[in-house]
Amino acid sequence: MNKRPVTLEEMHELQLGMMDSIHDYCTRHGLRYSLGGGTLLGAIRHKGFIPWDDDIDIMMPRPDYDKFIAGFEGNYEHYKLQHMGNTRGYHLLFAKIFDDRTVLTEPGLNNGVYIDIFAIDGLPSWEQLPEYYQLYKKYKYVVRMTRYPWSSLNYKEQAYIILHFYRFIVPRCIRLRQLNTLLRSHDFDTAQVAGCITGTYGEKEFMDADVFRDYIDVQFENRTYRAIAAYDAYLTKHYGDYMQLPPEDKRNSHHEFECWWK
Repeated sequence: MNKRPVTLEEMHELQLGMMDSIHDYCTRHGLRYSLGGGTLLGAIRHKGFIPWDDDIDIMMPRPDYDKFIAGFEGNYEHYKLQHMGNTRGYHLLFAKIFDDRTVLTEPGLNNGVYIDIFAIDGLPSWEQLPEYYQLYKKYKYVVRMTRYPWSSLNYKEQAYIILHFYRFIVPRCIRLRQLNTLLRSHDFDTAQVAGCITGTYGEKEFMDADVFRDYIDVQFENRTYRAIAAYDAYLTKHYGDYMQLPPEDKRNSHHEFECWWK
């Protein structure tokens, strides 16, 4: 059977439809959310998608994230919520909303065109943060490497598995629960440091918690969504001079997936 690929333009339209529903749900239920990562950069620099980007990222303070995860499913046709609590074998510590009229495959995952939803967690003080983050990375490293077959791991990852084999005897689901408990160990609303620690930017995710306290409207592809008011501090820490376009050879997606219409 021939599979018709989802084009980048179609992917963007599907993601905007999901964002409209997310914005509608969060507005009606008083939940805080913000565009995040490259999506927030796109909103500020391009008033929409970064032209070569193929996803949308949003972030929510942990209390709002938990309420969203508990209530969103079933409110909008074709949109499914995928997270550790409802999908067997799901290995990520953030959630995805996907459109079930499409199929998308990437290593360890099967869903559809999606939006990533990250929790903004309260973190320890700046002095305690290095020890906390090292513990987090040890857990995450083990979980991440169980996602890929042995042959696809580099020699350092294979060596780590051999030297620390005992860590891999513990089932991944237990490691995920340990990680989830660790992430929830500091209350967001009273923390002085916060961040989307499950994101891809490592220590650059750590911010003064005040960065995530206030929210404003921003324009995105002729729509209005929400963003943190302190977006300049957030984007500067992530990208430096974020209004400057990257070199042409860096203007590409960081995802590796196949996507087609059902």
